[in-house]
Amino acid sequence: MNDLNLKPKARVQFLGDRYWWTVRAADDRYVVLTRFTPFNEKGTLTYTIVDAVAGHRGPCNLIGQGWDIDPEKPEEGSEELLVALHGGRDTLDDESLPDDERVHIPRVEISHRNRVRTVITAWSPE
Repeated sequence: MNDLNLKPKARVQFLGDRYWWTVRAADDRYVVLTRFTPFNEKGTLTYTIVDAVAGHRGPCNLIGQGWDIDPEKPEEGSEELLVALHGGRDTLDDESLPDDERVHIPRVEISHRNRVRTVITAWSPE
């Protein structure tokens, strides 16, 4: 996985999945990918997180396993998910920040129940 050097806008296909995923955010360990949910008129995104070190992928462990990634700005939600995977961030009590810059990003990990082994069968740099 690391040898592919996946960067944003690269496209990936996993074993057993006929759909292509688009890399939205990546760092040394995690890659966040999205694709449009099939047969959904509203353009809802589905996401998956790849852990390149552990070799598995899946949704986050939040209740309902949802992470809000806006189809209009998928990179923003994906970057927030990377922050959450690395411990989250909480600046709600920071009085020095303006109200619109205060955030709470919870700490998450890849779901233990719904993770699968990562096997990439095809990829394209863009």
